[in-house]
This record gives sequence, structure tokens and C-alpha cells, in this order.
Amino acid sequence: MTIISIMYRYMSNRYTHEDIGPLVKRMTAYKGKDKHSGFTLIELMITVAIIGILAAVATLLFMSYRQKSSIAASLASAHSIQASLISYSTVTRYGVFPAESDITSWSQLVAVCNPHGADLPDDPARLGLQNWLQYTTTDINNDNQDEEFSLLLRINIVSRETPGSQLHITAREILRETY
Repeated sequence: MTIISIMYRYMSNRYTHEDIGPLVKRMTAYKGKDKHSGFTLIELMITVAIIGILAAVATLLFMSYRQKSSIAASLASAHSIQASLISYSTVTRYGVFPAESDITSWSQLVAVCNPHGADLPDDPARLGLQNWLQYTTTDINNDNQDEEFSLLLRINIVSRETPGSQLHITAREILRETY
């Protein structure tokens, strides 16, 4: 005898058949099913694989957006540097830019640009820039006065092959380059 039949006999003494019939039907409905329920190993492995693929795609997108935002922030700083060097040239007597010997390091660039409208920090990493620069001037008219400048700045976090990993600043334009 099964437990269900024992319960049926016990309950039949107190209740009518109509009262316990639905209860017995519900109890016998589970008789043939497996007692263990849950996910199979294959289902779990597929779920983990899908989550892994989504995480890899999200990481790549995040890195791309991080590089783009770093380039945009550095480009804003480059515009500030460009404007301050142009302001420097308008203040000088013959409209010349600082000499190459005046800007050989980041601290010298800060010392020249900040009095002319820029707000550059002492540490270039705070702007997302490397502590490297190359500043050159050009004498266009052969009058021993520098009427043009060229400043190269490199951006942190961005790979060398990415356009915009190096900013080339002149009085006329700012170019995004690779190095």
C-alpha cells in the first residue's frame, strides 16, 4: 500500500468523497515526477558562456568610450593652450611666439600659458596627457622672429595607433595624429 492510499482511507472516515477528491488528485499529480528540480549542467554552462560573451563586448565598448573621452578632454586643453599662446604673441612687441628655449618642459609651458588665459595644472596627467612635449617655432618671413609654432602633446590611456593619440597644435589648427 502506498502512503496516498493510507491517507485516503484515513480521511475517508471523516470526510466525504467530494471533500477529499481534489486533494488526492493534487497529491497523485506529483507521483510520477522527479523529486529533484533545478537546472542541468548544460543549461548552466550555456548561461555562463552567454554572460562571458556579453561581458567581453561590454569591456571593449567601455575601453573605446574611455579613449574617446580622454581624447575629447585633452582636445579641450589643447584649445586652451593654443589660445594662450596666441594671446602671448599679441602681447609681445612684434607678435612672436615664445622661443623654443622658453618651452622645453611641461612646467615651462604652464609658466608661459597660465598668465595668458590658460588654467593648466602642474601635473599633465590630470589632463590625461603624458609628461612629454615637443615645441618648435618657425621664422616664416626670415626676419629672425618666430611667427609660427608647433607643439606636440601625447595622450595617456590611448594606444599609439588610435587617431588622436597625439595632438599637433599650431596657431591655425589642432590636428589629431598617431605617433
